[in-house]
Amino acid sequence: MEQIELRAEKRDILGKKVKRIRKQGLVPGIIYGPQIDPIPIQVDSYELLNVLRRAGANRLITLKIKGERKPHLTLARTVQRDVITRNLIHVDFQEVVLTETITTQVPIHLEGTPDIVERGEAIINQALDSIEIEALPTDLIPAITIDISGLEEIDDAVFVRDLELPEQVTILTDPDEMIVRIGYAEMEREEAEEEIAEEEVEVEVVPEEAAVEAPEEAKETEDSE
Repeated sequence: MEQIELRAEKRDILGKKVKRIRKQGLVPGIIYGPQIDPIPIQVDSYELLNVLRRAGANRLITLKIKGERKPHLTLARTVQRDVITRNLIHVDFQEVVLTETITTQVPIHLEGTPDIVERGEAIINQALDSIEIEALPTDLIPAITIDISGLEEIDDAVFVRDLELPEQVTILTDPDEMIVRIGYAEMEREEAEEEIAEEEVEVEVVPEEAAVEAPEEAKETEDSE
């Protein structure tokens, strides 16, 4: 497994004053965990951005704090960005215990294009873009890739129960949840709805002969009475 490292320093500046360190190209953050008190830190914004791109939410990050011998094995948890500039403004790291399982969301990526979609007869409807799993920190998976090129017909779908993950990973999402489905393209949908409408009309139409005979049957009933 790739080892991802990030250098950090302990942070003395807290609260609204952290704007000062952002102007210096640093991002304030914090390390928390079940066996430690929260540790305010600051990291280089450029290094942090590169690490987050590589690690995502489910790859372990070894945080090395200046002046400390023992590094912290962590996961990036909450990443805050400026709503306008999209610059990183704060990050939370969770220190993990290697013998304790972690619950996390794993993103789902689709690859391949079904022939029916290539022909413009259908579209891909993705219902889930992530699922929840539980695993030890060293068994976490960064993402799930699903090849959907084999889906051939309208309503063909992939459900959570269809996923094949390592046995060390437990899926917590409902197995009956649908991940992706092949649906009608707009034109195909309209044609299908028209066909259904025509079938419904045909069912409701009363045959002409029956409409003529009905009064005679009613008359015979009246005469017999």
